Amino acid sequence: MSCSAVFCACLVRVCLFCHSLLAIWRVTVITNNAHFFLLALPEIGAITEAVFTIGKRRGQEYKWFCPCFLFFLLSTVPAIWILELGKIRRLQITDNQTVGVIIRYTPANDTSTQAESILGIEVPPVLDEHTWITVVEQTFLYLMVVGRWVLPRGHISRDELSKLLFIFIERASDIIELLALFRERVVRDDVTLTYVILSVWSLSLIQFTLVVTARRRPEVVDIHIETGCSVPGGAERPGCLCGSEVRAIFLSICLQDIPFLVVRVYTAVVHTLITYTILFFTAKNLLLVVLNCYRLLIMCHEQFSRTTPRGY
Repeated sequence: MSCSAVFCACLVRVCLFCHSLLAIWRVTVITNNAHFFLLALPEIGAITEAVFTIGKRRGQEYKWFCPCFLFFLLSTVPAIWILELGKIRRLQITDNQTVGVIIRYTPANDTSTQAESILGIEVPPVLDEHTWITVVEQTFLYLMVVGRWVLPRGHISRDELSKLLFIFIERASDIIELLALFRERVVRDDVTLTYVILSVWSLSLIQFTLVVTARRRPEVVDIHIETGCSVPGGAERPGCLCGSEVRAIFLSICLQDIPFLVVRVYTAVVHTLITYTILFFTAKNLLLVVLNCYRLLIMCHEQFSRTTPRGY
């Protein structure tokens, strides 16, 4: 059991490290500046954390958060910022038609640059820059979801872990879609909105470092955090206003639902950008905010009913 936990802990950290280096390498290729390898400095902290966690804790994760994900974000998120801003600048140049487009003709008998055929599917030998950025961004989130699944559970039960993974998947789809706003020219031309979108996107990623999001329902047993609202056995009373479900709701509202809703409403109203995707995800964020607030009101009402003496 201990050897398996150590192996899983090492495997996840190696995958995170390789993905971070991949993102940073793409930055150095696009900018033609090797100094951007300094973005990998947070990996020193990741290596230190890995040695301590694997050597001292035998690979078992912590109660509140995942430090390996935190260091992964510190090194990878700045690289994605540079990749996205570089892509936006290139698209703006194309939009304004300030440079000519050079089209190279490849003869039919020249097989050096032709696509390879794998099981009847043509695959380009080299990915273009935009495809590379898409691959880095999407594998970035799904790697954290799969990594959280593979990491040793520590004190988290299997039920809590399964709920956490479902929450991660649901949030990851919304986070990926936020960057799709850069496909619209009016969004790319708004410099302030560009930085706001990237900032909101970065803020939402903090959720993936927190373990408390695993306990979103009142029936979940919280064995990690001792509060004044605990009952014998470590379980929280339903509706407890200082319990893990309340913390999870506030994290979801503050880190993702409200910021994403504001960005999408601003884009639709100010830039009159009305698309099916924007309408769908705006309605989704609004509905989640309303449902979470409704859940908080129910919990407040239940707590008030229990603490108020009968007859009042």
